[in-house]
Amino acid sequence: MPRRSSPTALADRIVRQAIAGACVIASEPLVDAFRNSNFKLLLGRPPGAVVVRFYEHGASLCRKELDLMRLVGGAVPVAEMLHAEPRGAPDLPPFVVLRCVEGITFRELKRVGDREAIAQAAHAIGQTLAAIGRFTFHKPG
Repeated sequence: MPRRSSPTALADRIVRQAIAGACVIASEPLVDAFRNSNFKLLLGRPPGAVVVRFYEHGASLCRKELDLMRLVGGAVPVAEMLHAEPRGAPDLPPFVVLRCVEGITFRELKRVGDREAIAQAAHAIGQTLAAIGRFTFHKPG
């Protein structure tokens, strides 16, 4: 599957599997990702918008992210997972369907230059990182 394109038929197939009765109205690639392919899909029914993330570098990375989301989800905000195929599906790499959380990146916020908003966001980021740092593991990775 091409990294930055999402044929509507493929997106529709994934969504119909994940959310009964849903269909894709629009699809756009989310280009700030470094490792996976992410697409925002606008649906014709609630939840309205979802993100489909394809793990192009192995099923173990999908499983690891799912496990981490479940582990830290009670302590920090994480997007709601609506559906996951950690082993992939016929002719698809592993993927998850997440509820879309609207917002802007910290990078975008810095470009705007609102010092008060940047300070608030930086504080929230610090709190989130501190909460994540409370989790320990037997080994790295």
